[in-house]
Amino acid sequence: MTAKFEIDISATGKGSLVVDGKDLSNLAKGFVLDSSAHNVTELTVDLAALGGAHAIGEAEVFLSLETCDFLKSLGWTPPDAPPTPTPGGAAPVPTD
Repeated sequence: MTAKFEIDISATGKGSLVVDGKDLSNLAKGFVLDSSAHNVTELTVDLAALGGAHAIGEAEVFLSLETCDFLKSLGWTPPDAPPTPTPGGAAPVPTD
């Protein structure tokens, strides 16, 4: 899935993150923007654990190996397809 995004960061490090018109600034604890020649730009967003959040949509999901290990320790069973790590170290999780 391709989404439009806008990132603004000030000199003090504070900023905003908007994806497909939705302001994720208060939900994101960080992000990785990977853009190189001849490759599709990838934006991976790390969400903060807040009191609650609601999102509806479709996206290719990327999890770090550490996140996968943590979720497995809680009883999560990953999809059958083996993940392929991206250059940023995150692995896409199939949703089929």
